[in-house]
Amino acid sequence: MDVEEEDAYTGVPSRSQPCRFDTAVTCLAVEYNVTQLSRGATEEQRKVTSEAQELSEHNVFYQAFLVDDNVVPWLLCLLSSTSATMQDIDVASLLNLSKRPVGQMTIVEVGSVGLIVDVINVVAKAEAQHNIVAILFYLSSNNPDASRSTTNQGRAIAAGTVSALAALLSTDRDDLARDSIALLSRIAKKPSSIMAVLSQSGLVAHFAASL
Repeated sequence: MDVEEEDAYTGVPSRSQPCRFDTAVTCLAVEYNVTQLSRGATEEQRKVTSEAQELSEHNVFYQAFLVDDNVVPWLLCLLSSTSATMQDIDVASLLNLSKRPVGQMTIVEVGSVGLIVDVINVVAKAEAQHNIVAILFYLSSNNPDASRSTTNQGRAIAAGTVSALAALLSTDRDDLARDSIALLSRIAKKPSSIMAVLSQSGLVAHFAASL
């Protein structure tokens, strides 16, 4: 999936709104899945995470309820899984949630930007790396609140995002290197962040080569 900006969704449902039958069913399903994540065995966690990834891809109600029921911390915990399949599904689920402001806010507020940066070079598959770059893109660039977007980006830089992205430029996957350059270019557009990019050895040459 190419990293691209998308408009912020402002119509996300909340628990304070009247609950129709279909949203009530979604709510119950989410609560069950979160319980399984916290208590289930590894195989059950894999199944639940896979379901969350599939439904959260297109269902904004499911996305909202997942965040509201504190699924994000459990997904972040599963980043340490030694199963490449679990890593892929887990990262894809986090990517879906990071596309929405409420998901971005939760990831940042639980202090896990650094964790996401750290696993870029730990996950077993390139697709998971690709999705982590996309998560960082949404965390730092796709927030309707400009001050919050700047704060998120500052935390991402402090967590080592620039050096982690720079390391990916030597990959033999052109799409991954291209997305890393795109995010670094986005970061460099803000005066408060440009020095973090320019001070990284070799990045200027990479920018010039990408033109």
